[in-house]
Amino acid sequence: MCGPKFRAMEITNQVREYAEKGMAEMSEKFAAEGGELYKEKYAEDYAGKGDKTEAAK
Repeated sequence: MCGPKFRAMEITNQVREYAEKGMAEMSEKFAAEGGELYKEKYAEDYAGKGDKTEAAK
């Protein structure tokens, strides 16, 4: 098979495979870091940045 439709299907399949691989890697990373959605460190960092912007005004 050849032609633009076949080529588009091939590209679509490549994108799906790439996304699937990336999601698998991120899932492993998420599990390795403890599987928490919200971490205290990030919450504290975010709160700290909000204070700086308020002080600058």
